[in-house]
Amino acid sequence: MRSFFLVTLVYLAAALVVVSATQGAPAVVLASAGDAMLTLAGLMTIPVTLVFALAALREVFWPTLNARDRLVDVWLGSVSALVLQVAFSVFKTALPGIVPFYADPALASLDAWIHGGTNAFELVHAWGYGLSTAYANWTYLHVWSFLAVLFPIVLSLTDVDRARRKRYLTL
Repeated sequence: MRSFFLVTLVYLAAALVVVSATQGAPAVVLASAGDAMLTLAGLMTIPVTLVFALAALREVFWPTLNARDRLVDVWLGSVSALVLQVAFSVFKTALPGIVPFYADPALASLDAWIHGGTNAFELVHAWGYGLSTAYANWTYLHVWSFLAVLFPIVLSLTDVDRARRKRYLTL
């Protein structure tokens, strides 16, 4: 888990450097990343607290020789998962500055061809006219992010093979 933690910190640093180089204003990027981290941490407070409680209960009822190491891994998994999500979001904003949307016209033409000469967004808008995207946003933020952040924590809590955990998180 320590390697996962270090990799996520390096990834965040690289994301901030790339965004600063492509978009300028590193202070704005840092402030935005900090806000995103606090927002995500706020959303994850209750689930992470529950996981820590489960980790403590697990050590009470099924003690292992390295209970302290296990709880440290759970903490590192929590922080790493949050940092990884923020780093990914920050880095994603830099992609247009690194690789411009050179393929957009060709891909848009292919997309229209696949959908019978109509742009896919036009079909979706016609089908979902009047529907709010708030549901999709809520699902993405609360369901997917929850699972993505919680997975390394659950892995730290449930898998007793340290080498396997490290190998899995490296992927």
